[in-house]
Amino acid sequence: MVRKYCVQCKEYSYSAASDREWICPICGYDLTGEQILNIREESDKDDLGESRKD
Repeated sequence: MVRKYCVQCKEYSYSAASDREWICPICGYDLTGEQILNIREESDKDDLGESRKD
């Protein structure tokens, strides 16, 4: 399983298949061309190097 970060709604989207069209289930933004991020334990910083806000 992998995830992508939606720059439109600022949420993560998760999928088991990364080789298909990927539409954000929250806002409908097309994430197909966005960077694939690994799923791992949460830390103080997310995969994009930004401080977590939640």
